[in-house]
Amino acid sequence: MKSTANFSAFLQSIQQHEAGELAEYIRNSQETTQLVNKYSRYFGRLMPAFYILDYTQKKYVYVNSKISTFIDHPISRIMDGGLDFAWSIFNQVDLKIYSEHIITSNLKFLAGIPVQHHQNYVFSCNYRLKNKKGQFKQVLQQSVFIKSTQTGVPLATIGFISDISTYKSDTRIFHTVEPLYHESAKEDRYLINNFYFPNEEDSLLSKREVEVLKWICEGLKSIEIAHKLKISIFTVNNHRIHILQKTGSQNLVQLIRYAIKNNYL
Repeated sequence: MKSTANFSAFLQSIQQHEAGELAEYIRNSQETTQLVNKYSRYFGRLMPAFYILDYTQKKYVYVNSKISTFIDHPISRIMDGGLDFAWSIFNQVDLKIYSEHIITSNLKFLAGIPVQHHQNYVFSCNYRLKNKKGQFKQVLQQSVFIKSTQTGVPLATIGFISDISTYKSDTRIFHTVEPLYHESAKEDRYLINNFYFPNEEDSLLSKREVEVLKWICEGLKSIEIAHKLKISIFTVNNHRIHILQKTGSQNLVQLIRYAIKNNYL
């Protein structure tokens, strides 16, 4: 599967494909119920809205009644408008990140695994949706690709959307990929774990984070940094998490490279 620049380019590239029996599969209420039940064990605890999206038609072939609380419109509006309507209520900065980074990262991941395993991974991200009053709601989208071509091109997805506005007020976007079922508690949960910052200032390190970064690069442990800065180890660990997210680093080596490149050392 060739890499694509953004979501629109991907949709354009699959126009010659058809989801085939997907539409008929969804029309059968019993099959739809079974499909929902299959994944609700994973997503159901969040009591989310639910949809099935056919990429080849840019249409939602099924949505549940709760979807109206997210789109602030009758269900018919999203069924008729499809992805074009969904994009119209997206925060446009979030949509750009979703289109150019998250979708392309998902496609690259799918290209690296066997087609028969596509249904075994959960793709999650958050973004903001706008209501009729122009107010934005933070939502969490979690999806599984349920239909792909033999060459690994995804054609349809089942998705769940949850309102996380109560828990999240910042604009930071996270994007993760993880197995639907974990074999053990010790297994590394996330295969992809990325963060994006729609507001550039949110990605800048604070004065305190720069101090912690320098001590980390010196090889100090959290308890030693806490002692030097006269702050709690809990605060130091929070700074560590934010520093890794803002710098896009996965380990100490990458963090040191970032610090050197940006003249912090």
